[in-house]
Amino acid sequence: MPRILLVTYYFPPQSNGGVARPFSLYTHLPSDGWEVYVLTTDSSGSLPQEPRVHRCPALWNWKKKPNRLLKLLYRGARNLLSRVGWPELPDLLWQKQAATAGARLAESVAFDLIYATYPSSEALRVGLVLHERLSIPLIMEFRDGLVYDPLWRQVLAYEKRIRRFERRCVESAACVITIGERLSEYFRRAYGRAHVLTITNGYEESDFSALPARRPPEPGKLRLFTFGSLSASRSRDASPLFAALSALAASGRIDADRLQVHLVGRHSRTERDLVRRFGVEHLVSFHEPMPKREGLEWLAREATHLLLYGVPGASTVVSSKIFEYLRLGLPIIGVCEGNEAADIIRRTGSGEVCGFSKEEIEGLLVTALEGRIRFAPDESAIKGFDRRLQAHKIAGILHSVTQP
Repeated sequence: MPRILLVTYYFPPQSNGGVARPFSLYTHLPSDGWEVYVLTTDSSGSLPQEPRVHRCPALWNWKKKPNRLLKLLYRGARNLLSRVGWPELPDLLWQKQAATAGARLAESVAFDLIYATYPSSEALRVGLVLHERLSIPLIMEFRDGLVYDPLWRQVLAYEKRIRRFERRCVESAACVITIGERLSEYFRRAYGRAHVLTITNGYEESDFSALPARRPPEPGKLRLFTFGSLSASRSRDASPLFAALSALAASGRIDADRLQVHLVGRHSRTERDLVRRFGVEHLVSFHEPMPKREGLEWLAREATHLLLYGVPGASTVVSSKIFEYLRLGLPIIGVCEGNEAADIIRRTGSGEVCGFSKEEIEGLLVTALEGRIRFAPDESAIKGFDRRLQAHKIAGILHSVTQP
């Protein structure tokens, strides 16, 4: 079997959104003939069984000993720099340890390919070091933009630095993979590379086995659910959503019996303050994070519609949860006009989208209450987002790189 070294800063048992793609490659690529080795962090411990997973110490794991003070100082410095537009303070401990471990591993395992996935940039840097040291073909995957639509605001000096780094990544790679066509178009245009391919994120079919029957909709009632913070990862303002709810309640068009909004996940004090400021506590409920399976069962049982809240002005944004929303088969209310997620919702017939103004959100909520949301899901298009199929497509790319 050909062997691939997957370099990723995020991997289970971490529970953030960055772990799904790397774990799906680790899980599914072997069925396409690839033996997958993983180089990652020890920041959240390890899985009960994880053959061929190699973990290295990471500074970001400030909760573990030793060097707790050093890790706390690193976290504080990283947060301070991000506030002034220098969002990256690399985890130099993990970069050094991972590069050393990867080179040592290559002495006993003949790797055919290195696959480095962003975020984080540390994984890209380790991939570059190993590619240059071992002369093994490299694939770079971007699940967010470094220069184009970046996760965080950047000062000019940092942007110039990261642009040089991005060019080095692209020019060193045998192939670049992104999760959205707009990001792929940027790489083709900016660097004149033809070998830039799009493989979207997806869902795990096993997560949806034996879900409870969906609750039949009640005319004129809206139970709207969303998972995850409305302000995580990127800067976005959720106040238009709550302003729209407040205006609808003040006009008498909604009350707690007709419309309920459930926000599930880790939510900031800012979000809770907004709910109080707009006086919509009777319409909005906050819930603690829950395991994925439990959450999907709850959605299938209780939700009538799903809320996807995007990022104004960020054209490449495609939240990974959209694919699980598609698979659930419930109408999506997408506050995401201008994001690539809006294209996916329209193309699959899975709901309706609007812009980010109070008036647009208000209008779409009224449309949903009146039962006029466009909802005609294209089941064949949705099945195309199965992570097993996505991994199969990536396996084809790997073979094309190693056996041109």
